[in-house]
Amino acid sequence: MVSYDDDDDVVVRRGGGTGEVVRFSGVAGASVGGILQFSDNLIVSVAGSALSDEGYGVEIEESSGSLGLGYVTPIGTRTDLLFALEFVDAEVQICNLTRCSTVEDSGYGATAGMRRWVSESIEINANVSYADLGDLGDTTSVGAGGAYWLDGHSSITTSLSRSSDATGWSLGYRYAF
Repeated sequence: MVSYDDDDDVVVRRGGGTGEVVRFSGVAGASVGGILQFSDNLIVSVAGSALSDEGYGVEIEESSGSLGLGYVTPIGTRTDLLFALEFVDAEVQICNLTRCSTVEDSGYGATAGMRRWVSESIEINANVSYADLGDLGDTTSVGAGGAYWLDGHSSITTSLSRSSDATGWSLGYRYAF
């Protein structure tokens, strides 16, 4: 049996007649995305991610994709504000030794954020996001991050995000055309 508890954790009843409940909370994965900025203010984004975890004879996989449209505006010489809306499609599949259960739904997301250049090579950012995915639930998250620009095109990025469902961090590379 697979279910979701009040905190949207994945809850799987452990096999073998033990009646134990296993909670999965340590999930690893990867994501890739891109943002194209038209003129000075209009942006279009596309992203995809895949997450996976397994243990106790159970495998959990989540995949999602999004397409967004946003607006960025400077509010100072080194600070920008960002507002974006996106269409999101997601699927969660949970398999145990005998069967699989899949839930797929789509919805929308909204993000507001800020980016500030604290020096020529260091950028910091913060955002708040909301996503509603129908049967998969909704969530609000806050995030903060930064980038160290190696040159005019390449940067090393890091971020930390927190919601009522999960905490995530990332380390990445960004190339700007």
